[in-house]
Amino acid sequence: MAGVAGLTEVVRGGGVGLANALGAGLANEPALAAYLPAACEHLLGAPLLLPSVPTLWCGEPDHLAEVLATPESFVFFEAGASLAGVFPERLDRPERYLARVAAEPRRFTAQRKIVVATTPVVDDGIVRPGRTVLRLHATRSTSGGSVLLGGQAHRVDPGTPIFAQRGDAAKDVWVRTGADVSLTGTQLRQVQLPQVDFQATLTGRTAETLFWMGRNAENIEAASRYARLLVQWFDTLEEADSRGRALQLALAGLRVLTGRPSESAKTAEDRRTQAPDLWQELRDALVEPGNSVADRIGYLVAGASAGREFLSQTTWRVVSTLQEERSKIVSAVAAEDPLELVESLDRVVVSLAAFSGLAHESIVRGPGWRFLGLGRRLERAVQVAGVLRATLFEPLPAGATRELRELVLAAEESLVAYRRRYRTEPALDTVLRLLADDADNPRSIRYQIDELGTLLFHLPGRERTGLQERLSTVKRAMWNGHEAADLERVVDALAQLAEAIHHQWFVAPEAPRLAGTRREW
Repeated sequence: MAGVAGLTEVVRGGGVGLANALGAGLANEPALAAYLPAACEHLLGAPLLLPSVPTLWCGEPDHLAEVLATPESFVFFEAGASLAGVFPERLDRPERYLARVAAEPRRFTAQRKIVVATTPVVDDGIVRPGRTVLRLHATRSTSGGSVLLGGQAHRVDPGTPIFAQRGDAAKDVWVRTGADVSLTGTQLRQVQLPQVDFQATLTGRTAETLFWMGRNAENIEAASRYARLLVQWFDTLEEADSRGRALQLALAGLRVLTGRPSESAKTAEDRRTQAPDLWQELRDALVEPGNSVADRIGYLVAGASAGREFLSQTTWRVVSTLQEERSKIVSAVAAEDPLELVESLDRVVVSLAAFSGLAHESIVRGPGWRFLGLGRRLERAVQVAGVLRATLFEPLPAGATRELRELVLAAEESLVAYRRRYRTEPALDTVLRLLADDADNPRSIRYQIDELGTLLFHLPGRERTGLQERLSTVKRAMWNGHEAADLERVVDALAQLAEAIHHQWFVAPEAPRLAGTRREW
């Protein structure tokens, strides 16, 4: 087990020691200081031996009212911001800052200003009164806790909040007499804390990770399947010019799947007079830096590691196998070995089919599952529209047309469905009907758009504007007709939808927030 979860398990097992125990950073949050006296009374049955600095969490209405009544008496701290604190009276426009406190009180904690005592300090050989903060140290073992004698004295700036004091000089403080102040034998009360269900909450960063996991998984699967079929199809082609042009169009579909720019008119015309270089195209699509399959596998594995709390062990094993296949794909392309490449790409496709099934059956239907689904559905819609636009609208001789349309149907896992449904050679209108309009075909564009609407509807903050309007734009582009320009408008509208999703949930705010909180689209 890797990462924070792995380190936590090692610490709990006693395998390593930490200078600052797990949770020390959380314990240092100013908001918790407001409840330190009450926590001591509740857990130890006694008040604090040393009083803490009076602290108020503005999320409590009474605390907020007290703070806003005399803001000049407090230092303010914002959740997720620096512990340096804010003195409102030092700001150019303190009323703006206090308006933010009133609008979002849960984000702010106020600590009452205190007068720091002085102690003699030697400054340039002269004894002067200085202000110091004494930092104490405590240890805990199985027998209890002990506060160590002495500590560290920091010379501090009286104009800086206690939480932010670091000091420009520090000296050890020794206690020459007195006994150890020990808490040994003092037992914490056993408190039965209520269960907290975090299913409906998700950080924006995790939501973005899952969204891109879905996009990358779908892209890798589609590009790997397409490349595998392309290699197999290439061996059956004759040398006729018509077949060569069909291959060029098929390669244009592969370029769409791997995010490479479409050809200019001049480049496309030049290709008509050149024999297609299949292995160079495969090298660009599968292993070259950029948006190649090898890169996307790396992105997917990294994303799965970051979002591992959502993945079952079986799902993680499937993801791990992709890393192994990545190196095999690179080797097969370098050797221009079609057999090894086809076998490796086939294993990638099977692994991602397993990943898709496990994600569908193993992840609870919360925000995490929906963001993963959003990524998959959006990517599949973009892919299908892009491949159809790049491959099917240029006239070719009958034999080449049939082969190319069957390749596209097979790449979209719809060839068997087409043959079962129509029992004729593929025609442009029926291919587009199955891959674009069919609401019952899980590979069609319309199916993806319907699923996107359902997923967006169940995500938090679903006002009937914004994203829904962008989704409606996609639908209008779809139903205008079956021309290449229509599909181009679909791709553009999907790109705008993806951008809107990014700005809605993934753009980093001033402080981390939960995707489970409401926000207007």
